[in-house]
Amino acid sequence: MTKKTECVICDEVRVVDEDEICAECHEENEADTADELRAAGIDPTDAPVIIAAEIARRVFG
Repeated sequence: MTKKTECVICDEVRVVDEDEICAECHEENEADTADELRAAGIDPTDAPVIIAAEIARRVFG
């Protein structure tokens, strides 16, 4: 379900998703996150459980 309200990231009134984030901010943040994962040597196309396991391995040794 989408609705037009203020985006919690850019504060613009736009169509937002259930997390109240507009498509423009979602795409931008998705790209930034993928870049950060690549910089850490993690493949951003891996399944979320694989990414979570790799991060947990690095944090908890």
